[in-house]
Amino acid sequence: MKKYIALFALLFTVAFAFASQSFASDTYSDLDKAPWAEEEILYLTSENIIDGYPDGRFGPNDPLTRNQAVKMLVYDLYPNVEPTSNPGFPDVSTSNFYYEMIAVGFEKGLINGYPDGTFRGKDQITRAEAAHMLDNAYDISRGLNNGSFPDVRGLWAEESITDLASKNYINGYPDGTFKPGEPISRAEFSKMLAGILDNSVRVISIK
Repeated sequence: MKKYIALFALLFTVAFAFASQSFASDTYSDLDKAPWAEEEILYLTSENIIDGYPDGRFGPNDPLTRNQAVKMLVYDLYPNVEPTSNPGFPDVSTSNFYYEMIAVGFEKGLINGYPDGTFRGKDQITRAEAAHMLDNAYDISRGLNNGSFPDVRGLWAEESITDLASKNYINGYPDGTFKPGEPISRAEFSKMLAGILDNSVRVISIK
């Protein structure tokens, strides 16, 4: 009897995973624009960490916003947590779709505001900011690989970039640079996050 129960559980798990990936593939009409990140996007979708746009697109090459980034992190780390206080950002009202996610992210130390007190949720996130955010959220320990890039030396996010690169969670460009000030796309961030959460879906290059 136990064998049948175990077999049923295994079949259910496989069927559920296949259905989740099929649904995501059918729903996202534009994953062909970033085939190098498709596996990671589908993985995060199956874990309810990420979703697409109402029109069926994922927008893999769209720049990631601060709102979208904090949503992904909170959905993974604190999916059932509700905020206990208002973070006090004047540009984030309680009616804002992302309000609770921003509030939880702020309480848990995942994100901060700007010196003027604003959050600027619609602002794009740079590659350096993404690395710092992920390093802070998941406390990445330094690996054995060389994670050095000539254009991040002395940068405020150098330690975080080096941490992630040393574990092959991120990579640079063919010219050896990291381009920390460039906006990071939804596909690139998905690839980084999925690699941190599940090594089996990690692909070394994010480009």
